[in-house]
Amino acid sequence: MSTDFEIDKSFNRIENILVFIHQNIDKPLTVEILAEMSCWSRWQLQRVFQNYTGMNVAQYVREQRLSMSALEVLDKKKRMLDIAYSYGFTSEIAFSRAFKQYFHKSPREYQKQAKKIGIQKPFLKQVNVDPLLNSHFYRVRLEYKPSFKVVGLSTRVQGILSDTPDFIEKVPSVWNALDTYITCLSSIPEQKYAVIDTREDNADSLLYWAGISCDALSTDELNLHKVDLQIITIPEQEYAVLPFKGAAQDFSKSVEWLISEWLPTSGHQGIEGFDLEIYRSDTTQGIIDVEYWLPIRSL
Repeated sequence: MSTDFEIDKSFNRIENILVFIHQNIDKPLTVEILAEMSCWSRWQLQRVFQNYTGMNVAQYVREQRLSMSALEVLDKKKRMLDIAYSYGFTSEIAFSRAFKQYFHKSPREYQKQAKKIGIQKPFLKQVNVDPLLNSHFYRVRLEYKPSFKVVGLSTRVQGILSDTPDFIEKVPSVWNALDTYITCLSSIPEQKYAVIDTREDNADSLLYWAGISCDALSTDELNLHKVDLQIITIPEQEYAVLPFKGAAQDFSKSVEWLISEWLPTSGHQGIEGFDLEIYRSDTTQGIIDVEYWLPIRSL
């Protein structure tokens, strides 16, 4: 029996376990129950599940229960006690304690803010794309981000729908120009922002910014570079966030999956605005650590 067949077989078993968890999230879900249906021992299940998803079984079940309960908290159609019982908590106090530990707000505080923050959606199998680094599943979360300012440089790029696409040349060029400014700063920002303006009705041309948060600069540094750099205000918005860590050339395939496969069945609609790519500055050579933030609204 080939190694490839064994890998596929393990992948399908994990996929079946994920489906079972999603369909029975309101029922008792122990490692023993899931191990029995998987034909692995408890230790083997934990090892394979961690390898494919990057987290242990109990952690995943807990995140899913709290994320789904958060949506019901925002919906305001059920009492807190009923929501607690629905997701396996023995009391409203136990639910509130676990909820606050995960979201850093009590259920009532979370309800009052009326924003989807930190809600983890289920793992979904990739379709027609190469596997991500160290993972065989995509995972989207829902986030609200208040208005903030980005300072940087912009360029107009011709995208893949253009007769003369030039983004492959222009995007690295604008980042190289920005890096000359970053090296002069008193401290290197932890994150860099790519901002893609999708508000224009122009399929083959987009305005692209490479920048950093204004909060990462002191007032003196902003004043020093304000002649050369531009400041753009990103409005408050709800986003679908897709984390990615892997080879840079595979990132676009992940974004394609988010837009073409996840979005149509998510209960949300994409909107014109500012798409964000948030990069960690300490990425290793050839590997990027980035999150794609897609502006959405609930249907």
